[in-house]
Amino acid sequence: MRISTKLTLSFLLIVLLFGAMFVALGVKLISGRFLEEAQEKVRNDLNSAREIYLTHLNGVRELIRFTADRYTIRSALASGTIIKEYPKLKRVKEEEGLDILIVTDTHGTVLVRVNNSALTGDNLAHIALVQQVLSLKQPLAATELMPASELQKESPNVAARARFKFMPTPMARPRGDTEETSGMMLSAAAPILDLSNNFVGIVYGGVLLNRNYTIPDKIKQTVYQGMKYKGKDIGTATIFQDDLRISTNVLNEAGERAVGTRVAANVYHQVVEKGMPWIDRAFVVNNWYITAYEPIKSLSGSVIGILYVGILEEKYSDLRRQAILTFLGITSLSMITAFIISYLLSTNISRSIRKLAHASH
Repeated sequence: MRISTKLTLSFLLIVLLFGAMFVALGVKLISGRFLEEAQEKVRNDLNSAREIYLTHLNGVRELIRFTADRYTIRSALASGTIIKEYPKLKRVKEEEGLDILIVTDTHGTVLVRVNNSALTGDNLAHIALVQQVLSLKQPLAATELMPASELQKESPNVAARARFKFMPTPMARPRGDTEETSGMMLSAAAPILDLSNNFVGIVYGGVLLNRNYTIPDKIKQTVYQGMKYKGKDIGTATIFQDDLRISTNVLNEAGERAVGTRVAANVYHQVVEKGMPWIDRAFVVNNWYITAYEPIKSLSGSVIGILYVGILEEKYSDLRRQAILTFLGITSLSMITAFIISYLLSTNISRSIRKLAHASH
């Protein structure tokens, strides 16, 4: 074998060895960096989503507090003529978009139920939020689960909104039941004080989240601004009741909101059972997303639902692939250039050695 060939092969081996190491390390760093950037973005998106959610909850609390502070409500309840305020209460409920609005006495017994004025006299003290306000006499708000029996007292329409039949969902955990009949609400209660500041009752009300798309759509509009990638929404948001999608802008294969579908089993285990956030990729209905989930807790601190935001993974996968291909192209060009230079150097060196060998001979 000629000396020039040996030198060229030696240079080639070194170039290939270090080039392969450089490529492997570069691909790993690029992939990791893209994943970190995506996770950091959804983490920030989840912070924004949480603030939007809490803003709506605080809005319900302020509305109920303001209703309890109305002069006419205070004086009518103190004088035993609260039923005369029914038209005003009904107007408040309709104009402010409440699903439930109730006035009770100091023991939690219903005096006025706006949705169903014929049904009064039942007691709400078993509801944790009402119980706390009866005890503390301060306005409170929380996310609550409302059983079907309570929703049915309000109206059949409210109960129907809360009801879901489970839709088949890939990667969801097995469940023995097939439907959900209870609802999840943004609820608030506030004490009513008479003109002498004596406690005379409470106002209790709330917004049912089931099939109410205000919050997810607000998150989508604020955080993702409706941007699309290859005809698909880049960002989506969802409110879960336990593992069930009750309010979402994630679409199913038919292009409809995927309410009734359920969260992946590994996410449920992390967020609901362990009560810890999930920041990672996850399968969402029919696509992979870079996702962020966090638990929604009741007044008692138990996990009753999940708040979710996610970015379509396909966009980041394509960007990562383009970056890797660009990196591989530059690396390959550099290796070819290095090989050409090594070949020229080895040829020049071997020529000098041949001259020396000839002169020595």
